[in-house]
Amino acid sequence: MNRDLAVGVIGAGNIATRHLANLNFLDGNRVVGICDLDLNRAGALAGQYGANAYATFEEMIDRESGLDALVICTPPTVRRAIFELAANRGLAVYCEKPPADTVEEAEAIAQLVEDRDMICSVGFHMRYSPAVDRFRLLIENRRVNFVRSISAGSLALSRSLDGWFYIKEKSGGHVMDQAIHFIDLMRFVVGDITHVQTFGNNVVCPVDDDFTIEDTTCTNIRFAKGASGSHIHSWSVPRGMNDLTITGADFSLSLRAHSPPKVSGKMGGFKETPDSVNEIFPQGPPMGRGGKIADERGPDDPPDPPHCGSLGAFLQAVRTGDKSLIRSPYRDAVRSLATVLAMNRSIDTGQVEEV
Repeated sequence: MNRDLAVGVIGAGNIATRHLANLNFLDGNRVVGICDLDLNRAGALAGQYGANAYATFEEMIDRESGLDALVICTPPTVRRAIFELAANRGLAVYCEKPPADTVEEAEAIAQLVEDRDMICSVGFHMRYSPAVDRFRLLIENRRVNFVRSISAGSLALSRSLDGWFYIKEKSGGHVMDQAIHFIDLMRFVVGDITHVQTFGNNVVCPVDDDFTIEDTTCTNIRFAKGASGSHIHSWSVPRGMNDLTITGADFSLSLRAHSPPKVSGKMGGFKETPDSVNEIFPQGPPMGRGGKIADERGPDDPPDPPHCGSLGAFLQAVRTGDKSLIRSPYRDAVRSLATVLAMNRSIDTGQVEEV
């Protein structure tokens, strides 16, 4: 294609502000339509980017006849109908995670994507980090023994997200919304997960009508290749904590996918003098909530670097037809979805759940 790609964005919430800013930064595309059930919110964003505002995705797709691609930024319950209409119109789709809200819906969409040979990427942006590339190279042909990770912040304390995020029946809680990124990254670098057992609590933030999610969860993990792991996730700590450490007989490395990307630790077996690893990859600051671009952003930095790589790869795949550029295809994303759904089941049953 020698022309700019015409892109439509579905949903005008926080994640849409990040993708729209990155789309504006990336060359070779123009946003022609933005839709949201809240037409005023869609109109406010559309005015910033010279796009048309719509209340429904059906109307946007009908009226924007030259569309090439859609970026889905809706809650996970709104997926299948969009994919079906996109498939009928021959449109490529970038779908925010999770890929759906149930495995049954996700499997149906995955089959549609394959049957129609759609170009599709799911927004697991950590897979595109240069630190992840370096980490995979360092542990190539090495066996992983155990994995431990923690991601914690104050989102339950600040209540800074849209209200539906705190209603488990709508969002799946932090397990579906954020922990899925760490689960997907573990799968990408270590391999598939077969069993999980998750415990949840509300020690800090009690359940009420407006807050039906766990504020903290702890998950035990069994990987298909035999490794063991754990992941703690919380929205109820005053200051952020993020760490992913993967260890084998001859290495122990921490991996940070962004802010900035980093690999650190030791390489070397028992009785060997270990080599130190401390590699940091330059990256601009991430965007704040509500579309606030960091004051220290440089002129060549993407507005929101963590998401820019995955979106840029998707656009290039649409332009060239080269699906190999996409590291997070829909079918694979179903496995990450199945894992976090098993985690939520385990919270309810108290049992080990098979993925």
